[in-house]
Amino acid sequence: HIPSNRCSCVCYFHRSYQPHEHVSGLISNPTAFPIQPDDTLYLFETIGLLLGKTGLSVPDQRRYLTAVMTPHVQSINNVLQSPNLRRDPDEYGTILSSSVAALAYLSKGFTRQTPPEIQEVLFETVKICLAVLQSLPEHEAVRNKCMVLLQRMIQCLKEGVLPSMPSFLALLIEHCNAEDVLDVSQLLNQLCAKFGPIAVPALDAAALPFLRKCHSLVTTISSSRNHHNDESSCNDSNNGNGGDGAAVPPHLLIEQLVIKKLTFLFLQNVVSHGATSLLLSSSNIQSLEDVLNTMNDGATSEIHDAVVKKSCVVFFRDLIDQWSGEEVGGSERESLSSPNIPRAGFLRFIYDVFLPSAMQCILQKTFNEKDAMHYRVICEVGKTLAA
Repeated sequence: HIPSNRCSCVCYFHRSYQPHEHVSGLISNPTAFPIQPDDTLYLFETIGLLLGKTGLSVPDQRRYLTAVMTPHVQSINNVLQSPNLRRDPDEYGTILSSSVAALAYLSKGFTRQTPPEIQEVLFETVKICLAVLQSLPEHEAVRNKCMVLLQRMIQCLKEGVLPSMPSFLALLIEHCNAEDVLDVSQLLNQLCAKFGPIAVPALDAAALPFLRKCHSLVTTISSSRNHHNDESSCNDSNNGNGGDGAAVPPHLLIEQLVIKKLTFLFLQNVVSHGATSLLLSSSNIQSLEDVLNTMNDGATSEIHDAVVKKSCVVFFRDLIDQWSGEEVGGSERESLSSPNIPRAGFLRFIYDVFLPSAMQCILQKTFNEKDAMHYRVICEVGKTLAA
């Protein structure tokens, strides 16, 4: 609690002593004032709170924020220009990730009603963050802190962050691994939830690469499972036990399940937040059938998880609602008769694939209609039939 108390004390004396320059001096001159990395983050957070939460005028906010950010951004540029950056990516990646994290902490003082004058200054953090990510996209901590900053900027800059997102998403998706693919999915889902159809141009080039990356990670984990089974079979044979029935490590099964869920959740968010035109763009429409098959697997057979099944069924029900020409939530949806929608193929998939599979799933012995979530699955299938 010491850092929090420190922040409280600084805020308490703010009105009398105007400590912005003094606190920023601790940051800009680390040689004269050596402080720990965590303390640096707390100081950036303190400055952000002082600027955004204490009633300063917008011109003063802008002036102080610029005074704090300018030397910090310059220090990041100096690191990026170092000839040793590629020689020691681990060391420099740690430095750069901490610097990006400081900018994210600084932005905590600004709310969703950030004035345009402040948004203009904060947008510089997006530019330098992209430069950092482009320099070391393979560094996991760099990716992580960049995503933290982007999540903050989505709140502060609103639609202003969208033009930069394709560049970020391309690098994040290409270089993410099983450890941070969840963070990438959270960023994608946040864009869907925050901006809905407005986010489609920003997500258009990222949707299929993300789905393919998830599939690739699942395949990699499957290869690890097969390798484990081969080793187990070999050991059992050497011990005279035979090679049948080698157990799959539970942690590998869990990893696979988590990544598969990410694909279902992303697609369900796309449709539920009105970004459905993403599926029909020139980049993605050729894969629409694959997307439908993926969600059908999630709804009927792929995962024995009632929450996932319900989400996947809702995906299909929302598609029918949105493509039926009705108005939902005050926004006009495309009709199934629209030339942009392969009407016959979509309806054929619903009638010939999804609904029969859904009914078979409900009739399975493992399906417990008395369970609350299973019951909700039945309700959603019923609503789909009624649609």
